[in-house]
Amino acid sequence: MSVTVKAVEPFREIDNSTAQLPAHLLFYHGSAADAVTQGVEIAKTTDGQTLTDVVWQQNEGLRLHVDGSTNQPGEYRTQLEWQVNMGY
Repeated sequence: MSVTVKAVEPFREIDNSTAQLPAHLLFYHGSAADAVTQGVEIAKTTDGQTLTDVVWQQNEGLRLHVDGSTNQPGEYRTQLEWQVNMGY
């Protein structure tokens, strides 16, 4: 079993859907980081194990990186898609 997460769309301003926040989500794990736009595996079990809580260490997990030099004030949102895959 595995759990993946993917950002379905860019961060968009609520009142102006064409305005995008110059930002991206990264998933940090160990010494690596993967872009959430492509979908990343955040948890995995081996055959016969059950899935437990996903708990990240201090330097792991999802982080939002924003280019502060070009962003505009506003309320932005995105949609994350979480998927639990039952196969191994």
